[in-house]
Amino acid sequence: MKKTVSLILVFAIVLCCSSVAFSANGSSEDYPIIIVPGYGGSALVKTNDDMTQEQVWGVDGDEILSIVLSKIVQIGIGFGVLTVGNADYLADVVGKEAVKYLKDIRCNPDGSSKYNVTTKYKTAHETSREALYKEYGNYEDYQFEKEFNAFFAEKIGDDKVFNFNHDFRNGAVKCAENLDAYIQEVKAQTGCEKVNIYSISHGGQVTGTYLTIYGEKCDVNKAIMTVPALCGSSTLYDLFSKNIKFDELNLLYFIENGTINETDLHWLVEAQQLGFLDKVFNKLVPYLFDIAGYWGSVWDFMPSDIYDEMKEKWLDPVASAEIIKQSDYMHYEIMPQFSSSFQKCIDDYGMQVSIIAGVDINTTTGCPINSDGIIFTAGATGATCAEYGKRFPDNYTQKNSCGGKNKISPSMTIDASTSYLPDNTWFMSGMFHGMMVWEDFGLNLINKLMLTDEIKDVYSDPGFPQFHTSSNPSYSVFAKFDNSIEGFISADDKSLVLSNLTKENNDLYILNIESNGIDLRFDLNGLGKPIKENESISVGFSGDTSSATSKVIEIAVTYAVKGTTTPLGQRVMYFTVTDFENDFDNSSQLKELEKNFGIFTSLLSAFILRIFSLFKPIIQLINY
Repeated sequence: MKKTVSLILVFAIVLCCSSVAFSANGSSEDYPIIIVPGYGGSALVKTNDDMTQEQVWGVDGDEILSIVLSKIVQIGIGFGVLTVGNADYLADVVGKEAVKYLKDIRCNPDGSSKYNVTTKYKTAHETSREALYKEYGNYEDYQFEKEFNAFFAEKIGDDKVFNFNHDFRNGAVKCAENLDAYIQEVKAQTGCEKVNIYSISHGGQVTGTYLTIYGEKCDVNKAIMTVPALCGSSTLYDLFSKNIKFDELNLLYFIENGTINETDLHWLVEAQQLGFLDKVFNKLVPYLFDIAGYWGSVWDFMPSDIYDEMKEKWLDPVASAEIIKQSDYMHYEIMPQFSSSFQKCIDDYGMQVSIIAGVDINTTTGCPINSDGIIFTAGATGATCAEYGKRFPDNYTQKNSCGGKNKISPSMTIDASTSYLPDNTWFMSGMFHGMMVWEDFGLNLINKLMLTDEIKDVYSDPGFPQFHTSSNPSYSVFAKFDNSIEGFISADDKSLVLSNLTKENNDLYILNIESNGIDLRFDLNGLGKPIKENESISVGFSGDTSSATSKVIEIAVTYAVKGTTTPLGQRVMYFTVTDFENDFDNSSQLKELEKNFGIFTSLLSAFILRIFSLFKPIIQLINY
């Protein structure tokens, strides 16, 4: 009998070796990557009766400028009457031109397209990066997230990067159906049994819907959803309820982040000076509805808590029955399953599913809710959020235990324990919607998530904690304590590490550091020296943190950037005082094992130990 058990164990070890060898042939770098774009990312063309085609979506800046110049007199008059509170004239001028310019992408009340409009290139063969460049002449309008296109292609080749061109006017369920068909084409073309997906914004909603409906097909190896509009956008509510109240200061921050402008512009503008935009956009709503009101995707974007209200207000139950049917299915059947379906993809289907979201920003349209400026955090991640501008109370306890792991953000604004994926969601405080490409942290995280097997969850690497503060160059300076995980401070810390984020060879000067919450006294002597690009300095401090565990403190860094017109800048970052229980011990032990014995040996050892643990009760029973 013991001989039989020994043979079983030997067989298990052989299987282990086969398993490791197989995964080496099907590593992350071997799989093609499909990029699923954000809203409006795909160019659309209209096929006329004579079979000629014209592009009807893909905003042409020169054409827009020409339209503006042709209406410059009317626009001038519109701004004039705005001074006496009349927004109708300007809204009419802009609205009528918008409807004329975008008339071909309107849909019928049932959601069908008014005209024969679709994407020009659809198939996997047509939309690989290689084909778009070599066969179709570098069509920029048909490849997405161009920086990531190039980034991925450099790693795995142009022939393995694919662009999912699709009609974004369709609802997410229809888009997911099309994505499933596209995945089959990519698999057939590349000969790979699985694909990886990188998605953004609306593409995240499409990907999440795909995983919920088609995940059991096991065609996906990894799926990364960045700033995903999984449960819509509060901007739609602000717009359709005619309750636009632009946060103009936030809009300027958005622009600065998007252009990685290292010269602060926001100090030049007082928010109330641009209040006229609210009136104009609220008056524009009927024109915008004429263009996009019957797009299925618009209704899938409507947050669930106001979906029924807006549906009753804007959609005819008979004429728009098909839109209502499809979007009801999305809101009542698909969205409630995100948490369970994503976890099932990980646990049952062996996928790696990750979410990366921007947080701690007010919506640009004025709805006071935690967001990335466009997509509200709760809808993107499932996390519980404090009311915008406030924190959880000092005695707040996370809603789910999550095995004793801390899931509350250093700023005490996010409770990740309720997330769709509590251990596979990263929160980037201060990162505006769509700005991942400017984040070194985000780029490195995506590289490791997509192209290596080094990161499985938020505890895999201390360099990529679950909560991160944006490192966009427009913020100029970044701060963390020397011996704690980012966002935390403990008794082990001896200094504050300050880094120059700028990318234009600008010298950064630290002028002052202040703490609010506990009494920390920073050694400001010797701060006169410039911090060069990509360099850091350590500033010592004194103060007692032992009696302030779980308390949130603010660190305000005042600085100046040489070579810009910024007079003085200040960045406030939040930290939680902790007793510093390291959640990364297991990862550190694994890395040490890999360093000493090599990745193959460590995986083999881990598998043998696992097999032994399974057979141990049998062996004990035999011995008994």
